[in-house]
Amino acid sequence: MKKFVFRIYAIGTAFILIVALGMTFEYIAFRNVVREEIQSSLSLSRDLINLKIQDRLSNKSQTILDARSLIMTSPSEKAILTYLEQLLADQPNFASLYYGSAENKMINASGWIPPVGFDLTTRPWYLSAAESGELIFTDAFLNASGDHIIVTIAAPVYKNNTLIGVIAGDIKIDSILQMVSTQALDDNGFSFLVDGNGIILAHPDYLTQPLSDLYKLDAVYPELSQLFTSSTASLEKLSINGIEGYLAFSEINGTSWKVASFMPIKEYVTSERQLLLTFFFTIVAILVITIVLAFVLRLHLIVPMIKFNRDIQGISVENDLSYRLNDETNDIFIGPRVSINAVLNEAESIFEALIQSEKRNRAIVDVHPDLIFVCDQTGVILDVQSSRFEKVSLFGLQSYIGKTIKDALPVEIATLAYEAIENALNQSGIQSFEFSYNQQNVSTFFETRMVKTSGKNVLAIVRNVTEQKQNQMLIEKLSYRDQLTGLYNRRFYEEELQRLDTRRNLPMSLVLLDVNGLKLTNDAFGHQTGDELLRRVSSIVAHCCRTDDIISRIGGDEFVILLPSTSSEDAEIVVDRIYQSIDQESMDTIKLSVSIGYATKTDQDQMMSEIFTLAEDNMYRKKLHESQSMRHQTVKTIIHTLNEKSSREKIHSDEVSRISKIIGHAMGLSSEKMKELEVASLLHDIGKISISDAILNKNSALSEGETIEIRRHSECGYQILKSVDIYSSLSEIVLHHHERWDGEGYPYGLKGEAIPLLSRIITVADAYEAMVSSRPYRSAR
Repeated sequence: MKKFVFRIYAIGTAFILIVALGMTFEYIAFRNVVREEIQSSLSLSRDLINLKIQDRLSNKSQTILDARSLIMTSPSEKAILTYLEQLLADQPNFASLYYGSAENKMINASGWIPPVGFDLTTRPWYLSAAESGELIFTDAFLNASGDHIIVTIAAPVYKNNTLIGVIAGDIKIDSILQMVSTQALDDNGFSFLVDGNGIILAHPDYLTQPLSDLYKLDAVYPELSQLFTSSTASLEKLSINGIEGYLAFSEINGTSWKVASFMPIKEYVTSERQLLLTFFFTIVAILVITIVLAFVLRLHLIVPMIKFNRDIQGISVENDLSYRLNDETNDIFIGPRVSINAVLNEAESIFEALIQSEKRNRAIVDVHPDLIFVCDQTGVILDVQSSRFEKVSLFGLQSYIGKTIKDALPVEIATLAYEAIENALNQSGIQSFEFSYNQQNVSTFFETRMVKTSGKNVLAIVRNVTEQKQNQMLIEKLSYRDQLTGLYNRRFYEEELQRLDTRRNLPMSLVLLDVNGLKLTNDAFGHQTGDELLRRVSSIVAHCCRTDDIISRIGGDEFVILLPSTSSEDAEIVVDRIYQSIDQESMDTIKLSVSIGYATKTDQDQMMSEIFTLAEDNMYRKKLHESQSMRHQTVKTIIHTLNEKSSREKIHSDEVSRISKIIGHAMGLSSEKMKELEVASLLHDIGKISISDAILNKNSALSEGETIEIRRHSECGYQILKSVDIYSSLSEIVLHHHERWDGEGYPYGLKGEAIPLLSRIITVADAYEAMVSSRPYRSAR
């Protein structure tokens, strides 16, 4: 055997060397040609499509920029509308053109009027343009009617370095997608377009069509998802859906889209001459090697194989397990002969083991916790397995054999069982049903599966699924609960509203509650404090309501209470009880405050949406006063808390205020300006409430990261004061009190007279006080 193996190895090695040597040269030439052609073709295709898309988007972008230029000249709203309507008429690819001002006013050339309560400043296109400060493109989306794929182009509009609004337009990109999908790359190459969310916008095989589902890149090409996420442009050799090739992609300027072109390597085969040379040398080598191998194989392999095959055909597992192959020959198959005989020996042992396994399986069935029984078509139980199940005393019977199902089971369960038996006998497949059984006020759930066996008999398995059912009910319960407060969520509220909106529940009152100053609390004390505030309010409201009342959290700071069979007078009592409980409650130094409105449905013809609107209007009328009062109180709390956190801050604020007044008097400021200066200088560091105690009271120089954290306080102070009417006029002064005349200050780097006058005075006073006062890490200068 070793000599034969050596000969085979020697011949095989020679064959491999010859073929490998010839194919190596061909492969090198082939690889170079393929690489150069693919890279050149793909790069040109990718760049061509990219330029075409950029050109089309650039034309539309210029329209938006022209409209922005007009708006910056401060024309009237009518003039803006007329200009946008003319642009919309001249630009058929625009689905809509509109301008949204910072005061939440919209001018829309398509005639669309936003609904009441619509806040355009929270729309993604407005926020993206305002935050970036430049022209932006949104990701693609289907329009409301689902018949066009839309991209929004938006640009911020500034006047005197202040954002006054955002001009935007919705463009139809169907032609761009069609152009990408039909871009030809030889016979099997193709191009496609993907947006920033991994949605395939254009592809010859997965073209996004209106009114259809969108294709995800990670679903169609999972191997590309990570590559597209980690890089903006690349040329890679890879395999897509089992097809090897080259992929070139790049990001389209100004957008998060990526355009890609893919070309299979098989499109670039070697030239005819190269193929002929390869074929010639390969055939010659194969012929020579085949002749030699044929002689050797005939002598050393074929004849012994015929004998070996004849011996194998004599094996008959069914008739004679004692049969063994002749293992005393000298041919090359002596090893397999010995191995096969060993397998036959093992087979005998396995058959014996199968017999024992059958017995064990029978024993397993006997101890299985499920109830297994066989019944005929009339429902007579023929056999029952699993005595452990009977110990549960599910139906109070000692034996089931010989009884009908209606004798063993309650009527409603027996009816389900007979239907399953009939279906199992007349249809193929498993029939199943579930039922519950109440015993000693405890419900137990079971699942029964039936399948037809031989003749007209049915095999049934009954399993206890109580634990699974309880888990399922727990999951359903959690889906209706607000995770933060434990109250019901909006989903449950909307479903309960439909269920309760019946005549028998009239009069039905609806109470709407809004937590005052939640955003201010979050900005000043952190979201953990804001969350605790919501939980505290939730607990109070739940304590003030009846058990059957539906209390739901439907928004960040909004709660709604459904009071079925409750008059307006009774609803008022509930509201008063909540107000009284809230007034008596506080959280550390923070005073709890809510605004509540309610309305009552007394007529079945009234819509609950109208009742909700009435309650909401009542709530907002109260909120106009109560919210500002609470925010004013919160500002006082912040100042008190800040002074407690750092006694140095109290001294610093008082001293800065004193110095600022001296400067103001010297400059001859009016009494009104002096009042503003005095209050603003006292509150200039209120934003430090958001800074950790460790940084605020640090006794050494701040690190770079800590300095960045400290510099946030001016913007935080601006947000706090902006939310309180009586302090809102001071917010800009506080925001810019760390700007510098040379423009090297923060947060906006304003310079010269662009910095508000009072901010400049506070800046000087603040700097002077810092220089003449001692710090733990340095002495006064």
